[in-house]
Amino acid sequence: MSIINLLPDDFLRQRVQRRANLVCIALFAVVMAGVFGAAVVADRSTKRTTQNRDKTNAKYAKYAERLAQIQQLEAKKLEKIEKAKATASLLERVPRSFVLASVTQALPRHASLSEFSLKPIRKKVTRKSAGNGSKFAKAKGKKRKKGRSSTVIQLATQITMTGFASTDMQVGEFIGNLRNCPIFTYVNLLYTAKEEIRSKNKGEPSTFVREFVITMELRSDIDVINIVNQPHADASQTNDSLDTASASGDPAETHGG
Repeated sequence: MSIINLLPDDFLRQRVQRRANLVCIALFAVVMAGVFGAAVVADRSTKRTTQNRDKTNAKYAKYAERLAQIQQLEAKKLEKIEKAKATASLLERVPRSFVLASVTQALPRHASLSEFSLKPIRKKVTRKSAGNGSKFAKAKGKKRKKGRSSTVIQLATQITMTGFASTDMQVGEFIGNLRNCPIFTYVNLLYTAKEEIRSKNKGEPSTFVREFVITMELRSDIDVINIVNQPHADASQTNDSLDTASASGDPAETHGG
C-alpha cells in the first residue's frame, strides 16, 4: 500500500532548512560555550600565575632586604673586630723585659749587640672574601664570582738589631735561635760584613769580627702568659705520668717483697 504525501514541496524544503538552521545554531552555541570556557580558564590561570609571580617577587625582595641587612651587620662586625684588634695591639702583651731576655738567650757565646731598637709600623694586609654562589647558579653550571679583596692596615712592632760575632756560623746560629723563638717572626738578615777592630795598645794585632744587622717583627697574636705557663703545664703532665707509673708499679713491688 503506497503512502501519498499531500504536503507541498515548498513546506517540506522549509522544514528541512529549519532543522538544519537549528542544528547549526546548536553547534555554534556549543563552540562559543567552549571558547568562552577556555577563555575563562585561561584568564584564571593567568591571574593565578600572576599572583604566584607577585608572591615570589615579594619573597625575593624580602630576602634580598634581609641579605642586605646581614651584609651590613657583617661589615659592622668586621669593622668592630678591626677596631678591637687595633686597640688590643696598643696593649703590651709581650713586656719589653721578656723581649730582651729572649734576645739575650738567643745570642750565641762571643757575640754581642751594639744597637737595639723597637718601632711601631703599619702594614697593609690584603684579605680575600668568599665569592657569592647560589644553588641556582650551581644547578645551571655557572661559575662562582671571585671574592673581593680588601686591604686592611695592621699595626706591628719591628725590631732592628746591630751586633758583632766572631764568625758567620754564629750569625746563622743567632738567626736560627730567633726564628725558633715563638714571639718573633719575619727574621731577616739585612747586612753582614767583615770589620776590623784595632787594638788601643800598640803592638797588639787587630781583631776581625762579623758585623750584622737583623730585622724582625714581634708577633701580635701571642700572649707571653701562655708561653710562660706552657713549661709548667708540660712539667705537671710529666709529673702526673710519673705518679701514674709509680702507682701502677707499687702492687707488683709489694707482691715481690
